[in-house]
Amino acid sequence: MAVTLNDLLAESSLDLSLVVEGEPGALDDPIVWVHASESVDPTPYLEGGELLLLTGLQMPDDEPTEELRLYASRLAGIGIRGIGFGIEVNHPAIPQWLVDQCEHAGVPLLSVPLETPFIAISKRVSRGVADSKNQEFARMYRAQQQLIRSARQVDPVRGIVTKTAQLVGGWAALLNPAGKVRESSHHFLPVGVEELSDALTFSKLGETHFFQAKGYDIAVLHVATPAHVTLGYLVAGCRGVKGSLDQTLCAEAATMLALAIGSSSRGTLALTHFRTALTRDCLEGRSEDVHRYADDLWGGMPHEPLEVLRVMGEPDAIESAARLLEPFGSHIARNMNPVMYGEIDDELWVVVSQSNVDEWLVQLGKDTRLTVGESSGCTWRGLPRGRHEAFQAGAEALASGERSVRYGSGGGAAALERVIDPATMRAFADLRLAPISTMTFDISVGAHRGGSGGAVGGGAGDAAASSSFSQGVASQAGESSAGADGDGADSSPSAGLRTGRDGIIDSSTTIQAVDVVRAWVDSRGRVEEAARRIGVHRHTMTKYITRIGEAMHVSMDDPGVMAELWYACRYTRFGTDRDPGFAS
Repeated sequence: MAVTLNDLLAESSLDLSLVVEGEPGALDDPIVWVHASESVDPTPYLEGGELLLLTGLQMPDDEPTEELRLYASRLAGIGIRGIGFGIEVNHPAIPQWLVDQCEHAGVPLLSVPLETPFIAISKRVSRGVADSKNQEFARMYRAQQQLIRSARQVDPVRGIVTKTAQLVGGWAALLNPAGKVRESSHHFLPVGVEELSDALTFSKLGETHFFQAKGYDIAVLHVATPAHVTLGYLVAGCRGVKGSLDQTLCAEAATMLALAIGSSSRGTLALTHFRTALTRDCLEGRSEDVHRYADDLWGGMPHEPLEVLRVMGEPDAIESAARLLEPFGSHIARNMNPVMYGEIDDELWVVVSQSNVDEWLVQLGKDTRLTVGESSGCTWRGLPRGRHEAFQAGAEALASGERSVRYGSGGGAAALERVIDPATMRAFADLRLAPISTMTFDISVGAHRGGSGGAVGGGAGDAAASSSFSQGVASQAGESSAGADGDGADSSPSAGLRTGRDGIIDSSTTIQAVDVVRAWVDSRGRVEEAARRIGVHRHTMTKYITRIGEAMHVSMDDPGVMAELWYACRYTRFGTDRDPGFAS
């Protein structure tokens, strides 16, 4: 680890004293080396980052000579880390004029006692520099090993690009010779390809361009064959100032990409695609024509009864699972019945003999990054059903957070919420209620449209409902005179109040249409109960529901619509009067 001035001050054996602190943070800057010089201008012999040691052999006690008037300023300009002044050799103490110069220039100044030889300071800094270099070498070696392992994947180009992004702490992409993205670590790159056009012009093989854009330190490396044939461009970036990106690592990644793009990995990739296509045929009920290729692809076909496994996870986890199933490279696969597998839509689908399914689940379960959905038993002709069951079991596993789920097991196997991803349910809910998301009602005047009341904001059905303005006014008058019928008219003292299960919950006269729907479905379509929940007359509630149905272009009496709206109200982000029993 690099040594700082604070580290030297903390060394009791050195017995150094701080005289001038320098600029804020200067004591924590790493020292790159130690240099001793009595010259009146040592800057020609320095590069910056050094600790300068001297005894003041050519320095007067009282006033600096003309050559020494800018001594500290020159050192500050070159980026010196600090000055260590040895006292009791030529001077009993550090000359005051040097102290003043260091304070003015912001250069840290240390007092070195006579008992501390300069060589002791040099050795301490040298050990720190050596340790820092060793750590950097170790880090680079680990990064190289990870890059090499990523090149052993079924798709080495994708593996190298993804691993490069991880190691640089940012993103990476491989562009083809035309400048189009061929492989990328992220779906969307923070810097557009059009912004890289100037950087994609190279004058010689292996050239690299470094620049900054949008707060990222970016490198563009030419990926080419030894014959100077351009294979593409590696683009990598991370947040930070120029120099933040690990340039050595990027250069190594570009070299590995040059080897991987033109290597025999194309044949391996073709084998992977062939396995995927035939696995898809089997899962769709067309297994008769697959048997002739089974020995070459999977080492044979699994024996009935069968089970289907849906294996989900990050791309590198799926790659690891595929290697685990590889019949010609995995000792586990060779010791059990053959397994048919293929990658479909970024997931691994596996057909395995039921007699071996437990062993395979144990092996797959060792990787905590994987989630598995398991079907019930089936035959070759029943694989479409097995695929459906494995898909649903996998969806339930994702929704419940379990590592593995077998179809039909557990009390929640038939629950829709255990099968559908909550994010998907929330998206459905918001889309279902979007037509009325901005519609509101003024419950003090009813369901008509007017200058001061009625439906406000509306949705898709507002225009169609605006013709009911005069009818709404008349109906409100009728409702106001209906207070004695025992149903609770709008003219009652609570006409402007919204009520919930526990009584009045809001004194506002405006209610959102989504909250009206929520009260409606929670009351199972019973008008009087729904009207009581929001504090309006039953006739007004009927008009609200009619207006909402028009806006959504549905029949509110349809049981299917009622079921959809119940789930929509359960998951939507719209509305304010949310039932505490609903999921967020």
